[in-house]
Amino acid sequence: SLVIRLRLLNKEINPIARCDTWIVTLPRLANLKKTDKKRNNLAKLERNSAWIDQCISHVRTEICFEAQLLNFIGSYIDCEVKSTGEKEWVFPLLQTTMKRFPLDKQRRLQGLHYRVIETKLVPSSYQDKMIDLYSASDLLNHLKREASTHELIQCGNDGVFTANEFIMEESRSYCFLTTSGVSKTVLTMIILCQTGGKNLEEYTLREGSPYAVRTRDKVIVEGARVAKDALRSAALGIYRNSLWDVFSVARPITPHSLLSDADNFRELCNITSLTQLGHSLATLSKLLADEDEDIRTDWALFCSSMKGDPLFQPSWSFPPTESNNFWLHVFFLKADDVFLIFKITKDELLEGTIMAKDKSEDDDNSHRVESAQLFFFNFYLHYIWNGL
Repeated sequence: SLVIRLRLLNKEINPIARCDTWIVTLPRLANLKKTDKKRNNLAKLERNSAWIDQCISHVRTEICFEAQLLNFIGSYIDCEVKSTGEKEWVFPLLQTTMKRFPLDKQRRLQGLHYRVIETKLVPSSYQDKMIDLYSASDLLNHLKREASTHELIQCGNDGVFTANEFIMEESRSYCFLTTSGVSKTVLTMIILCQTGGKNLEEYTLREGSPYAVRTRDKVIVEGARVAKDALRSAALGIYRNSLWDVFSVARPITPHSLLSDADNFRELCNITSLTQLGHSLATLSKLLADEDEDIRTDWALFCSSMKGDPLFQPSWSFPPTESNNFWLHVFFLKADDVFLIFKITKDELLEGTIMAKDKSEDDDNSHRVESAQLFFFNFYLHYIWNGL
């Protein structure tokens, strides 16, 4: 009989899937001592032995054990990446699999349902101005720190992979990003592709093009596009953090730097989420809209009062420009790590917003916004009360 065992060895350290096989054969009738009492049993054993020999001959020719091993590894990773828990073992297993099954060998295997494709990725080749600001290692390190913010899953210190699979033709794939040796300009992209019965070596015509493209190349191109989105998101995150650090720390401002600071802060607003001040507090929203004729606020004077309070520091004031005919008053609330922003023309409030830096899933962004809103509401009510 034929016995096959597939197992995963050393899941925590240097993991590798292993296939063990045993062939157990029965003795031939010619080598057995025949007796009348055992003749029927021996004849039955002979028939079973001949049948097993025939099955083994078919198994040896029809089952590719290496293909089954690769399918087992691919299926195992596919299931595990969707589950909760640590994923440190994923990259070592993928890298060991690529060494055991290089692309040339995968092409020759029959019956593959999974393919593992490894390629080098040079972020500068995207010719994206934002990505070009940072090295590949800086971008990957940011993605590992802020994986959940970018819809990625961290795999220990080795890298990240996409939380959502991408689909190309009839196949679905996950994209893994990791370092490429000591290089700071090159990343390694590994794609785990479930072929869905599709032969990735087939050529198909691209829509609107007379040239045929291999399906595997389409998968790689789509993986590179997914990687670009992640790297650009990382570059925007690093750039936003650098601007955030500039305006969240008090420093002297000069007439020469005022214009560039105003442009940088407006750019920070464009790449960061803003929440309308008073969006969840009807009373505050009503007060900010000056709907109560008995309570009128001189907003220029009010902002001057906020500048005198150390809890709203540092603060910044940017004058009107040709395109924006209003004053922009900015106050940083260190306790909640948010900015309060007021657009004012003369003594009228055009808009009040809260800017909160996008955090990971473990940090409740809405809680910080609500906390800052309540703190401002109390300060504003105190200001109105003193003015009565």
